[in-house]
Amino acid sequence: MNKKFLVLAGLSLALSVGVVSCISAQKGPDREIAADFWSDIADLFRTKTEDFSGNTRARELDTEDILKRATSGKLALTEGEILIDNDAAFDSKVNMIKSATRSIRMSYFIYADDDSSSIITSELIKKAQSGVKVSLLVDFITSYSKLDLFQMMVQEGRGNIDVRFYNFPSIRIQSDAVYMTLPCPEVANPKADTCKKSKDATMAKMNLAQPTFFSSLFLAGLYSKNAVPMKVALGLGAQIDPAKLKSSGAETSEEDMARMMEFLKLYFEAKVKGNIGAMIKLTIAMFMYGEELNPIVNELSGRIPLASERDTLPGKKTSHAQEWDHLTDYTHHKLVAIDGREFQLGGRNIEDSYHMKSRIPVKAGQKPKGKYIFMDTDFRAETAPGGTASVEKSFDRTFNFREMVAPLSEVQRVMPLDLSANNEALGEAAAGCMAQAQSGKLAQSMESCVRAGMKASAKYISLQQRVAAQKASLNEAVQNYNNNYARNGKKTLRDNVKGASWSADVNKLSANDLRTSEVYYVENTSFNVKAKKDEDIVRRAGSTIGGERFYNKHIHGLWYRGLENACYVSKKQNKDVRVVMHTAYLFMPSGLIHKLAKMLNGDYGDCSRVRVTLLTNSFATTDLNVINIFARYQMNQLFSRYQGLQQYAKKNNERRFFPTLEYYEYNAEGAGLGVSLHTKLSLLGDDMIIGSANADARSYAMDTNNAVFIRNAHDLNREYTAFIDRIIGDSRKTKNLTNEYSFMQAAQLKAENDMILGAMICRWDKKSSCHNAADPNKSGVMNATDIRQSRFTPERIQEMLKTIDDIGQRISVDTYRILNFRKEFKQVEAQSDSRGANNPEEQWLENEMNDLSNSFDDLFKVL
Repeated sequence: MNKKFLVLAGLSLALSVGVVSCISAQKGPDREIAADFWSDIADLFRTKTEDFSGNTRARELDTEDILKRATSGKLALTEGEILIDNDAAFDSKVNMIKSATRSIRMSYFIYADDDSSSIITSELIKKAQSGVKVSLLVDFITSYSKLDLFQMMVQEGRGNIDVRFYNFPSIRIQSDAVYMTLPCPEVANPKADTCKKSKDATMAKMNLAQPTFFSSLFLAGLYSKNAVPMKVALGLGAQIDPAKLKSSGAETSEEDMARMMEFLKLYFEAKVKGNIGAMIKLTIAMFMYGEELNPIVNELSGRIPLASERDTLPGKKTSHAQEWDHLTDYTHHKLVAIDGREFQLGGRNIEDSYHMKSRIPVKAGQKPKGKYIFMDTDFRAETAPGGTASVEKSFDRTFNFREMVAPLSEVQRVMPLDLSANNEALGEAAAGCMAQAQSGKLAQSMESCVRAGMKASAKYISLQQRVAAQKASLNEAVQNYNNNYARNGKKTLRDNVKGASWSADVNKLSANDLRTSEVYYVENTSFNVKAKKDEDIVRRAGSTIGGERFYNKHIHGLWYRGLENACYVSKKQNKDVRVVMHTAYLFMPSGLIHKLAKMLNGDYGDCSRVRVTLLTNSFATTDLNVINIFARYQMNQLFSRYQGLQQYAKKNNERRFFPTLEYYEYNAEGAGLGVSLHTKLSLLGDDMIIGSANADARSYAMDTNNAVFIRNAHDLNREYTAFIDRIIGDSRKTKNLTNEYSFMQAAQLKAENDMILGAMICRWDKKSSCHNAADPNKSGVMNATDIRQSRFTPERIQEMLKTIDDIGQRISVDTYRILNFRKEFKQVEAQSDSRGANNPEEQWLENEMNDLSNSFDDLFKVL
């Protein structure tokens, strides 16, 4: 994931007119919340939904409900293991691969070519060469730039390695790339539709299944975040003035190109939808890309094809506009499955950050690779032969889901990496062809000239040359891991939830847990993996609140029902119930806010014996600090509600009906330098979910994820609860911010914004020296020299600070309103189905809250 891009883009989320007008329409959040807060709290005590001495109104999460959401039936485990040690998780994966005799299936968001990852790649190649079938599904956006690695794997695998890519651009996105890289005719006094008519006529004669050279260049540059191919495609293909595409002398960075991708997607969305969210998000790219984007916007205006919300192909469920809106959907699955008998999943990608506990340099004197070491959690399971067939069947359906998945050969046909791996040769060829055109000596088409010139250049590096280099790099990385990490004692298995000395079975489920537990495989997917008819295997982009089952967001569905079930079990069995959300990124989607509100508001009956612990990264430990910036506004509303309930109950001698709610963040000093939480584990009473889904809007509305749902593993639950309590009980490791986030004043939030923005500019802006940022106590306190050297003027910094607070106020208002919504969102197949006309007056609040919640999730899904 491009963390820099997400951080910088997130800072500018919902700028200027959009947010201000949205907030103004709600009378101003500070005044509205302050005026209504205590009356709303009092109403909760006056209008409790039941006599708490009676039966609970919360529903039980029974086996039937679980099976409706699970990909698999109950998995008959012979062994289960929770892995929090990076080296142990790595060894487990390698040992599984080595043990395979028939098949290896793997799906990962990130698949790197660094040291530990090269060990895995090497073992996969060995297995393929021995006849084992290897199927590898990776995310296209994060993996396109590593195409040479996958080409090398396929070539070395003797026909037994098949690599495919999730969310490959659809035929309509490919056609749009053709459209954008066609030139407009040079005519005197052109009409508004002259260019469009010319392009439409040209495309009507083309085979749109076959890309053009310039459309391939455009897509290759877009997905590799490389400016050179995009500039050539737009400058020579679309004949946009190349001089206008030049930046102000600064080299275009990777994060700049990532913002270009987001810009193109959002331009479509704004043009089609015309809604406030689209305009806000479009402003992100304009604000952050500034001078480089302005001339491109001027040239592209009127040249970009119009995508429609109503333009859906026969038999499909995703419109042209939705394809652009979900251009950056990821496969966030993490899975390795072996021979139908064993699998491992969790939060770990294939990268050093997840499989090592310290960094190593490639050569003496060099800096170690990477920036972070992640604290993460995996779960490994073994069954009898064939016991994981349902897991593998789901993988196979996704692997063969051609609406979104493409094989390596298709990627190389549409947008070969040659086009973004040869900047010097491409630039040289483009300059030469342009010179010929300007002198009237161009004897062939511009496309043919550039294509031939690039390959004829002495600087051109062929695919086979790059594959050979990739193989040499693989061998070097394997040696580096074995010689400089594993052999020197840095690889020491030590971390486990029991806090005991390491042993071979320290992480494993007890015999009692294997006997009592129920384990299910659960997923968030872009289509129904259990569909019985081929025509039902179609993409459904996004989700809507109340429609989680319809949109295949089953992990979130189990979270929501699991919170309700915690209250049910507590009341029914008259016992204390513990809920823990141990998650790297905590910016809750509307549905999660709503379910916590139902617990707090008494809508699930007496939840007073439920204790909810939220444990996540701090700004100092996270690798994605935009989440923490905006989550503060959400946490402020949530914990203000909680403290308000506590204060009112105490002052008025009211009986408590709401759960205990507490919030902790990791301390950088206790975690270690560069150590960040990446775990995604939830404890819901007797249930546990371990997987890849974050508690944020993106995991809900965009990405695929997978997990195991484990019920009644009592020993594991007890051990993990004790593990969490040791962490939150150690003030060196974590900080309790429950009280700090209660009734936080606007002035305090703004002061923190000033400090956080300064720290981020110091951290990411290469032009800023940030002299005092080396002192942790002064981190982010930029002096005048820092501001002068950064790309941001004092005026822009103030504008950004206002933007952060404006969007924060939007979060505050929406969160407050969701916390006050007492009804359930209907479990419908589509939101429009709930808008009946039987009693419009009773429907208005439900419809308004549906719109608000869906807008909230849609707006923040890009974080």
